[in-house]
Amino acid sequence: NTATTNMSIDIQKALDIISDVPLFKRTKQDIHETLTRIDNKLIKIGVFGTFSAGKSSLINALLGEHILVSSPNPTTAATTEISYGDESYITLKSQTQLIDEINAVVEYQDISFSTIEDFINSDLE
Repeated sequence: NTATTNMSIDIQKALDIISDVPLFKRTKQDIHETLTRIDNKLIKIGVFGTFSAGKSSLINALLGEHILVSSPNPTTAATTEISYGDESYITLKSQTQLIDEINAVVEYQDISFSTIEDFINSDLE
């Protein structure tokens, strides 16, 4: 990505400018860490809210796995970092599995679908 490359070059230039200034030691370290994250395409996302607001459940749903413990009682009281590994994979689901998941999501509206086409053509809001 050209924008990312240009940003990396600009950040490196900033590091070069302040490299000999002892006052900026911590700033140089922060900038270098940011540059490393950009170059490695690492993104940090903060999720916060009141206790039992569903933060862990949201993250589990986004990841498609039950990684974080979720409970109606305060559970995740510590800062937690989740990162990915080097292995990539794809999970394929049958049409029946997809319909079952769709129906589980919309059951609170007393709606169900028998085909994916019915779901796609519906006027859900």
